[in-house]
Amino acid sequence: MGTAHRLQGAERPIVLFSPTYGQNSPQAGFIDANPELMNVAVSRAKDLFIVFAAANRWNNGKVFGLMSGFAQRSDAVFARSQDPAADLQEAHPSPQATVLNNENLEPAIRREPAESRHLDSDAVTLSTVLKSWHETGELRHEDTELNARILNLRLNEVGVLRGEPGAWSPSKLAQILGVRVVKRQNAQGTHYDSIEYTVAMRQLLLELYREGKI
Repeated sequence: MGTAHRLQGAERPIVLFSPTYGQNSPQAGFIDANPELMNVAVSRAKDLFIVFAAANRWNNGKVFGLMSGFAQRSDAVFARSQDPAADLQEAHPSPQATVLNNENLEPAIRREPAESRHLDSDAVTLSTVLKSWHETGELRHEDTELNARILNLRLNEVGVLRGEPGAWSPSKLAQILGVRVVKRQNAQGTHYDSIEYTVAMRQLLLELYREGKI
């Protein structure tokens, strides 16, 4: 935790950033006047860069205008409480959480916005994620028989999913990071909710798996 200066030379899987200026602060222009600070903050994130900011910062100004071309906007922010686990699952509306996928953004403020892309269009199920891990040899020896049912339990333990087998749902933080609930229809015409993972979230899951955290 600290300022962008303290991150100089460091790397983190996820960086949470706040410009600290409110909706009508006259100091909000500080970031546009010092884009190198945002460049340091963005380039320190290996997987995701999340910005918590007032709603009117979206697509506004030299820096945030550029970042908006790469980001996914979410109307969620986490409440402080004495229970960190609850903070992962409960969110309240207003300030915006801007999620940047650093594979496509390194660093953000030196590049032009990419063509618009729908971040949910390539979301896939956990079974598909596991299939790709099998095919690419990512699974550890002891996990050669790993299936979605077991991995769901592990994701529940680390706060990605909540609920119980047969009734899972993504936590609020997981939704911001790229877990989607998609309405699907089976061959019999029955509608159901499918929990699916975007490219950014799949990259994060793989990183966590490689580090032995799931």
